[in-house]
Amino acid sequence: MSGPYGPDGQLRPAAPLVMASYTVRQGDTLYSIAAHFGLQFGSLWWANKLSDPRTLHVGQVLRIPPVDGVVYAIKAGDTVESIAAAFHVAAADIIEFNQLTTDALPAGEEIMVPDASGPPLPKPAVKSASVSSPSNGGSSAVGSSSYHPRMVWPVPGGWISQYYHASHPALDIAAPMGTRVLAAAAGTVIYAGWGNNGGGYQVWISHGHDLYTTYNHMELVSVHVGQTVAAGQQVGRVGMTGWATGPHCHFEVWIGKVWNGGYRVNPLNYLR
Repeated sequence: MSGPYGPDGQLRPAAPLVMASYTVRQGDTLYSIAAHFGLQFGSLWWANKLSDPRTLHVGQVLRIPPVDGVVYAIKAGDTVESIAAAFHVAAADIIEFNQLTTDALPAGEEIMVPDASGPPLPKPAVKSASVSSPSNGGSSAVGSSSYHPRMVWPVPGGWISQYYHASHPALDIAAPMGTRVLAAAAGTVIYAGWGNNGGGYQVWISHGHDLYTTYNHMELVSVHVGQTVAAGQQVGRVGMTGWATGPHCHFEVWIGKVWNGGYRVNPLNYLR
């Protein structure tokens, strides 16, 4: 008889959970590390009890679970059935992977709950400021389209995955997860953080003269509200947060206040 069962047909003693470790290097992101090990982002997040992707730093040692799922520390009174019920998975899958016995779950030891999901990934508080009076001189009136700066490409090495059109008033620029996202022109950050408009982590920049750009679906943001940025300065990294099916930057150019009376125009008319 194979699997978790011994020759006598009884469940074998529990096997210890073995996890690899990984030391974070320059340029790494949680997404790139997870992809390297063939894991989902959430599995890496839960295994390391992380609270903010921006806290990742060079030299940090991460635990790498053997499969997707949740690393669970056994509590007194736990049974395979109660753990399976809590995570909405099959008890047989827990037994099979961990070589567990149903009547001997030592409190404090860790097991793998394959294909389980942990707590929802946290969303940081949005840091925002009024967009009606940008600090670099933008007016509140809509339509100052005579200001026409030449903008830099916001995603180095990125390619257009969807062009601007009537039902998609933006430019989607695809690139590998974690690629730098740059300010297309000099200006002042007026919004930085999570947005509930489908854009996930995003940054809005006022360029004065009622012209704004937004950068959406990022893995993280690296600027703050009120910060002055130069053209080509990093504002975040490519991700797929919010309503996105793949890593890209949803790049918008607005004339007039963002989501407050303004309208979007074709970014290709501004990009170099």
